[in-house]
Amino acid sequence: MHSGLKHGLLYSFLLIGCELTTPVAPSDPPELQPGQGIFSYTYPFLPQPLRVWYYLPENFPPNGRIVIVLHGIKRNAHLYRDQWIPHARRFHFLVLAPRFPKQQFSNRGYHQGNMQDDNGHFQPERYWTFTVIDSLFQFVRRALRLTTSHFALYGHSAGGQFVHRYALFRSSTYANILIAANTGWYTMPRWDVAYPYGLGGSPLDRLEELARAFQRRLIVLLGEEDTDPNDPYLNNSPEARAQGPHRLARGLNFYRTARQMADSLKLPFCWGLQTVPGIGHSNRGMSEPAAALIAFPPDTLMNCEN
Repeated sequence: MHSGLKHGLLYSFLLIGCELTTPVAPSDPPELQPGQGIFSYTYPFLPQPLRVWYYLPENFPPNGRIVIVLHGIKRNAHLYRDQWIPHARRFHFLVLAPRFPKQQFSNRGYHQGNMQDDNGHFQPERYWTFTVIDSLFQFVRRALRLTTSHFALYGHSAGGQFVHRYALFRSSTYANILIAANTGWYTMPRWDVAYPYGLGGSPLDRLEELARAFQRRLIVLLGEEDTDPNDPYLNNSPEARAQGPHRLARGLNFYRTARQMADSLKLPFCWGLQTVPGIGHSNRGMSEPAAALIAFPPDTLMNCEN
């Protein structure tokens, strides 16, 4: 993603510091009608507005549940929205599916949250695409005059890469349940492995920051049939292969490594792990168990801090 940003504009729109970054969007709030639709969302550091596909149930209450759904490498947000509509109807979710187009967002800009600029230097958090998600939530919340104070964040494949790194690195968030489904490769919670495959040299360099990440309600959701080591979309670099031969193995390794790290450092650990029988690399297949987890979070997650 292009990183030539206009600092004066940013400072006029963003709250800078430890608080959540919420711009005053220059565009008018969308008039969301019940059913499915699309709107544009302007965020200060993005060169073009994001297109957001949505589904809004009839009679959506002010305290209703918002689910932000993040697409995979094909950038097909409209399809992800469509595949979530049955679950939105069943559980009365408002679903938002923003599209991060390839022309604007490289893999580093989307999968890795734009934490680094084009030269590989780490940028301030206000430039990360992670910040867009919380801002989009606030934008829709204001537009619909909602009282709900949190949202659920779900991502599949490349979207799962976004979600687990969001859980690790975002300093503060309105998301109170995060689901990373069928992620291809991970930023492992290890300081002896260099970023992006580990935390070495990353902005997460203090124990209290890792403790904050471990207390988030992150669920690693894995299809038990997502085991093709030769999938053409699978990262098979030596660093990724070191995490496991396929997505299922890598997800199990990621969760196990995090749990062991938390235990060794005596840190509270709120993450969850769930595998889905009979499902491979399919957003459609993973969306149903993900929706159920959002509607009925496991007891192990209920006492964790946001």
